[in-house]
Amino acid sequence: MVIVSLCVFTFSIFYFRGEEGAANAETAAIEQMETAGGQIEELVENPGTVPEAVSQGGGELEELVIGLVGVGLMSGLAILFIIPLAFRGIARIRRAGRKKRDAPSLFTIWHPNDEAIAFLQRVEALPVEVFPKWSLLKGSRTGAILWGVRAAIWTPIVGLLIAIGAEFGTNDDGEYLTPLIEDISDMGATIAAIGLVAAPLIFGAVYVIYRAIVAVMLEFAMRGYLNSVVGNALKGLAMGRDGDNRIGEVSERSHYYGCEEKVLDGDLADRMRVASHEATRLLFEKYRASLFSVGVTEDNAVAELAEDAMTWDSLIHTTYFDQPEVAEMIAEKISSEVKNKRAGLETEMPQAAG
Repeated sequence: MVIVSLCVFTFSIFYFRGEEGAANAETAAIEQMETAGGQIEELVENPGTVPEAVSQGGGELEELVIGLVGVGLMSGLAILFIIPLAFRGIARIRRAGRKKRDAPSLFTIWHPNDEAIAFLQRVEALPVEVFPKWSLLKGSRTGAILWGVRAAIWTPIVGLLIAIGAEFGTNDDGEYLTPLIEDISDMGATIAAIGLVAAPLIFGAVYVIYRAIVAVMLEFAMRGYLNSVVGNALKGLAMGRDGDNRIGEVSERSHYYGCEEKVLDGDLADRMRVASHEATRLLFEKYRASLFSVGVTEDNAVAELAEDAMTWDSLIHTTYFDQPEVAEMIAEKISSEVKNKRAGLETEMPQAAG
C-alpha cells in the first residue's frame, strides 16, 4: 500500500501541471499517505491483526492460487496424454537415423536399370532453385510502391487525427488543460503539414527503405534457406511423401534394416531390358500421332497413356513378377524362412518338455 501511495503521489505531481490541478493532486496524495500510515501504525501496534484491505487481498490471492492449481492439474493431465504420442512420433520420424541393424531382415531384389530407383535418385540430386538470384529484390518492387503510397496517404491523416484528438483536452475557454496536450496538438499539426507538403519525399523514403530491407534480409540472408525449404518440399512431393517423414538418400537397400539382396544380372537382366525397350517402342508408336499432332489436345492421350497396360509393360520396375526366375527366388526365400522357423520350434519343444 505504501508503494502504491507513493506511485499515486508521483503520478499526480507530473500529470497535473496547473495550479488548481496540482492542489487537487497534492490533496489526493496526502489522503493516500494518511491511509497507508494508519495501516502501518495498526500493524505495529497489533502485530497479530491484519487490516481489512490486506485480508481482502489475501482472500483474492487464495482464490487466484486455487485457480492456478486447477489449471496446472488440467494441463498436467493433457501433457501426460500428449508426451507418449510425441515420443512415438519422434521415434517414427527419426527411425531412418538410427544405427543400422546387422542381422538381415529384408530380402531385396532389384535390377540395375530400375526406373523408379533411378528417377528418385535423379530427383534427389536435382538442384532446385525456386528463387533465382535477385528474384526477391525484383519482386519487391510492387510491395515497395504499395507501402510508399500508403505512407504518403496516411501520414497527413494520422497527423490530423492526433491534432483533432488533442482538441478534446481543452476547457470551456478553449485553453489546453496541460502543456503536454498543447505539445501533442502542435505535433499532430506538424505531421499533417509534412505529409501534405513532402508526400513525394515520404513515398521515396519508404520505397528505398522497403527495398533495402528486402535486399538485406531476404535476398542475402534468407534466399538460400528458402530455396532449401521449398526445394526439399517439391522433391518430397515428387518422391510421394504424404506425411511428416523426410524422404532422402535414396538407395537400393534399407538404411536401417539389414538386407539380403539379390541383384539381377546375366541373361535375366538382359531379357528384361530388351523386353522393356520393345514395349516402349510399341507404346510410343501407339500414341505418337495423338501426342504430336498440331492443333489437337493431348489431354485424352496422356490420360490413356497413364492407364494403358502397355505403359507398365514398358517399365522394368513393374515387370519383376513377370519373370519366372524372380518368382522362384521369392519362393525359395519363403520356403527357407518357413523351414528355419519350423526347425527352431522343433528345437524348443523338447527343451520345454524336459
